[in-house]
Amino acid sequence: MRKYLSIRAQGMTLMEVVIAIAVVAFVVPIIIAATGVTSRSRSQAEADTRSAWIVRKIQQEISAKWAEPMHKSFISADFKFPEGAGETSSAILLFDKEGKFLEEGNDQAFEKSLENTEAVYVVKVSAERYGQVENRRVHPKGGFSLMRIEVAHPAKSAVSARDVYRYQYVRSRGGAF
Repeated sequence: MRKYLSIRAQGMTLMEVVIAIAVVAFVVPIIIAATGVTSRSRSQAEADTRSAWIVRKIQQEISAKWAEPMHKSFISADFKFPEGAGETSSAILLFDKEGKFLEEGNDQAFEKSLENTEAVYVVKVSAERYGQVENRRVHPKGGFSLMRIEVAHPAKSAVSARDVYRYQYVRSRGGAF
């Protein structure tokens, strides 16, 4: 009789097998779903961080270009400090997944999916001129520019499927504000 008990104690009952299968069937989909959410969150965090780096790079380039017009830059010569109040200047820039500048784009590049296979970020930069603020009054001479920078990711997606990060930057022509 002792031998019979030891053999039975080593096996599993049908109820134990059913419970084990139910636990696995319940837990595995949760683990798979959590893995997908984690991957998506990681890529969104990476895009958010990369867009901030790109914006900082653009701000530095524009600041150097406005302070010293002959400064060699990846931003075209057309992007100048707006001279008159209400005047604007704009550019479309394409960057790869590492944040490296690829090329300038046209206005449609921001509004449509891109054909450039290397472009991951499409950036729209616009600057609008305002007068100089002195004693709570705006004067037409001097002045500052409000720069708006929009970084869209991924560039190859339809416009409605892109994540867009928006930044604003106030800058005077000489650098101090």
